[in-house]
Amino acid sequence: MSWTIKAAIGVVAGVLLLSGCYWSQPGFGPDNQNSNPSVRDLGPARAATLHPVWSRSFTTEPTAPVESAGGRLHVAVNRPFDGFAGQSSVETLDQRTGTTAWRYVEAAFGWYTELVEPVMVGSDLYVGYVGIHGGDFGKRYDPATGAIVESDVAWGEASVRGSIVVRRADETVTDWFRYDLEIIDTSGAGRGWMVSNVSSVRPTSATVSDDAAFVVEGNRLGRYDYPLPAAGRAAECQPGSWEGAPPGFFGCDPLVNAVIAGVSAPVLSTDQSTVYVTSPTAIHALDADDLSTKWTAAVPGGIVGPPTIAGDTLYVATGSSLTSMPVAGCGSATCTPSWSTALAGAAVDRPTVADGVVYVVSRPSDATDGDVLEAFDAEGASGSPPILSTPTGLAVKDSPVVTTRDRLFLTGSAVGVDPAGDEGRLVAYGPA
Repeated sequence: MSWTIKAAIGVVAGVLLLSGCYWSQPGFGPDNQNSNPSVRDLGPARAATLHPVWSRSFTTEPTAPVESAGGRLHVAVNRPFDGFAGQSSVETLDQRTGTTAWRYVEAAFGWYTELVEPVMVGSDLYVGYVGIHGGDFGKRYDPATGAIVESDVAWGEASVRGSIVVRRADETVTDWFRYDLEIIDTSGAGRGWMVSNVSSVRPTSATVSDDAAFVVEGNRLGRYDYPLPAAGRAAECQPGSWEGAPPGFFGCDPLVNAVIAGVSAPVLSTDQSTVYVTSPTAIHALDADDLSTKWTAAVPGGIVGPPTIAGDTLYVATGSSLTSMPVAGCGSATCTPSWSTALAGAAVDRPTVADGVVYVVSRPSDATDGDVLEAFDAEGASGSPPILSTPTGLAVKDSPVVTTRDRLFLTGSAVGVDPAGDEGRLVAYGPA
């Protein structure tokens, strides 16, 4: 495992002032709010005119994109899941035209190994992997040129705030379907938690505040505090004993945790005082210090994915509707959503918000023309129809990504048969 990564991440605090407007990691940023506050020219009137402006085909579904300076868009594309055959690649495209800026093709590597969603860490692009591996991959790139700054970076999916990095480590050959979650403070000597998960269920997600990491494992949401202790905290934190654990790492249980059946990835409020999650039937607002419940709101229809936050409003999508309520709740322990409108079908993933518009991809009962991209005016009345509802021709994989270049991106698989055999798509939408 390489630890030269520490130097690159150590400068993130300053660089984030320049790069914070970009969709730099899953959920937009470390709060995982899935809204882009930097978009200023794609309000309801222009969003209503969104249409495909370019499309790229790949052998399989690309990851959801992240963006960097200069209008670049970065995705990872994995080979078909058929053992050792095929090659995976990192693709960097021009947001406006979809043309390739640079491409790096990974040599064929270990069985069941996948490149994961890219992450911008300051001015560097990281693309990690999960799985049983063999080969020199997981790399740090110059996002402008594709030059490899560091090879064999042992990163999986990651969330980053300043010097704190939460990453999913790949399983080892001896521990099938084991995914350890490492929480690293790179400002010191590379010390961190190593949270072991030896089941076949991968850790769901993490959110990073200024002084803690909130990590979902199965049905448990745990809080892991910073700064790290000089020694283990009795039952809460003992030295790690797993094969290959770096010096200074601890295998830990969280100081506090909340157990919620079907808990989603966590979302952090802007003031970092509240953590929001969903279960299949409710929104849960938890105190960020002790994870006690502040309030809950029952939502019928089956919630899909974590909540989305934009300003003082929280949104969730369900099997039939888009619903919202204030992030502050209702002043009571039990709340009722304040706004709701019907969708064309069941939501595919969580909503995305940018410039006063809420985007949801839904799957109608007749999906002959693919899933439907729907857009709603965030200031509209409850029950208002969408300002945009258009079939995508895709079985969409993730929630939309809206970037600073007034582009909306969808990833997924093409509906129907492609004569070239390419199944994956990345489609860019722009206003008229």
